[in-house]
Amino acid sequence: MDNALLKKNPASKAVDFQTRKVLTRSGLIAGLCLSTLAPSYALPAGLDAAKAQNESVTIIQQTKKVSGVVTDNTGEPILGANVVVKGTTEGTVTDMDGKYTLDVPNNATLSISFIGYTTKEVKVGNLSVINVVLEEEAIGLNEVVAIGYGYVKKKDLTGAVSTVSADDMVMGGTVSNAAQALQGKTAGVQVSQSSKAPGGTISVRVRGNNSISSTNEPLYVVDGFPSSEGLNLNPNDIESMQILKDASATAIYGARGANGVVLITTKRGKAGENKISYSGYLGAQTVDNPFEFINAKDYMNLQNALYQEIAGQEGNPYGAYTPSQLESTVDTDWLDVCTRTALVQDHNFQFRGGSDKTKVLTSLGYFKQEGVLKNTDFNRISGRVNVDQTINDYIKAGATMYAHREQSNSQNYSGNILGENVMLSVMSYDPTVKPYNEDGTYGRVPGGRGDNPLANLLERKK
Repeated sequence: MDNALLKKNPASKAVDFQTRKVLTRSGLIAGLCLSTLAPSYALPAGLDAAKAQNESVTIIQQTKKVSGVVTDNTGEPILGANVVVKGTTEGTVTDMDGKYTLDVPNNATLSISFIGYTTKEVKVGNLSVINVVLEEEAIGLNEVVAIGYGYVKKKDLTGAVSTVSADDMVMGGTVSNAAQALQGKTAGVQVSQSSKAPGGTISVRVRGNNSISSTNEPLYVVDGFPSSEGLNLNPNDIESMQILKDASATAIYGARGANGVVLITTKRGKAGENKISYSGYLGAQTVDNPFEFINAKDYMNLQNALYQEIAGQEGNPYGAYTPSQLESTVDTDWLDVCTRTALVQDHNFQFRGGSDKTKVLTSLGYFKQEGVLKNTDFNRISGRVNVDQTINDYIKAGATMYAHREQSNSQNYSGNILGENVMLSVMSYDPTVKPYNEDGTYGRVPGGRGDNPLANLLERKK
């Protein structure tokens, strides 16, 4: 009965033909009863069947076959180049001879790309053969790199040297010092923080540990001068960092460079550019996936059960906590009491400018990181003035002034004594004790072990 409908309705017949064609291209079974779709394609009023059939033919002819060859600028074919219809996922790849064939709409734009080459886009229009020549993409080959005894272009560089630019240093969020800016950004350089406290000690290793009795820290050279403060520079004052990892570091700096050398180039003024800039960051830190502790009721029952393990106490079910104490509703989560949502903020003001002969850069920075443990934090305020003066064609002079003040308030996180190791106290203190008594004093176990963890945190001197 549906076939009879298709015979009487040319437009429906055209729809059926198109549907079969699509399913055949998709690899589906063309033997389905597709004519049942015809009733949903009823002709609009006033449109004759011949016109509808002509329009359906127009729809079929909207795509066409395009072919071509993709080569490089020397004429060699490129194997595996991607040829994609822009804005879609339709595409193909070139064969061993760089050839491709693709069905595309008339108004399509082809995007041709390959690793190491600049992506090229071509409008199809009336073209049926599109040959494409891809240009090699040179990334950073003319970038200047400091190597200790001068500067060379990156394409002419030999030796084990890694470079971290100013943009790379702030990638992934703010950092508290220059050493943290190296973490995860340079091969062969291991950066670790021995303490997770705010402002904790940073350890940098280039090519691993070289000594068991002396320091393994690299030598920091700031603007050409060895400095013990290179580790603690404000990252926003740094233009770039180069890490010398091979034997050339020892050849230039002697025994001091045996553990590698970190060359730090700070930002300088620029001629014809008088600009005041501000950069700021505000974030928050919190305890992720905190431990779950047993509640106070279970804690007391466990203590009573353990007390019965003592010789002579086998028949005493209330040796640690009495029945009246078991009725208490106090249930303190000391980890929740002693931690907080901590803010991290970084603010930097900078003036950069000058003339052809005098260039000046001044900066002022403030960094503060609160610890997730209460009463722990780290803050730094720093200032810098860089001046470069060109006296004549043969003489240039410069001056650099840098000052910073750091203050760190941390706690002891090692050892196995409750009164000393704050974290051990937080993790193991009695949950039946209140943080504060009714009179405002700190709650404590009567004649008990250790001290209130909150008192340990808040009452210690900074």
